[in-house]
Amino acid sequence: MTRTVSLSYDYEANPDRLWRLVTDLAMLEPLSNGLVTFRGLPEGRLTRGQCLNIAVSPFGRLPWRPYVIEVLDRDDVTRSFHTLEYGAGIDRWEHWLSVSGTDKGARLTERIEISAGKMGLPVSLWAGYMYRTRHRVRRRLLGASHAQDVS
Repeated sequence: MTRTVSLSYDYEANPDRLWRLVTDLAMLEPLSNGLVTFRGLPEGRLTRGQCLNIAVSPFGRLPWRPYVIEVLDRDDVTRSFHTLEYGAGIDRWEHWLSVSGTDKGARLTERIEISAGKMGLPVSLWAGYMYRTRHRVRRRLLGASHAQDVS
């Protein structure tokens, strides 16, 4: 069974600045705020066609597990990306993210579809928590004191 996590947040920040932040691989671990640690992440930005063979450790304390992130699409014009991820007990973690401009700054919208067998419900609940945590960290990094959830 596939579970879906959908989130949308507004930021008082330039949409291009937010887009650079969400596509910078160096920001993945800080944005995860200790909920997951990564090993083997390359430098630079997500790139269309890129396949990242990395390892992850939930909370940085559990055993390292192989994990793959395939970047199916990244479009700087539409400020959107689409990844397919799997490993570490996850059959499929498909992630769509887009950034658009608003009157007051930028809106980030994400949808994550997760298939993880019997662990689907707990994994999707954990994913929702992790992505909400990323919002708080992004807000701090962007200096946008009045970012809000618009889900």
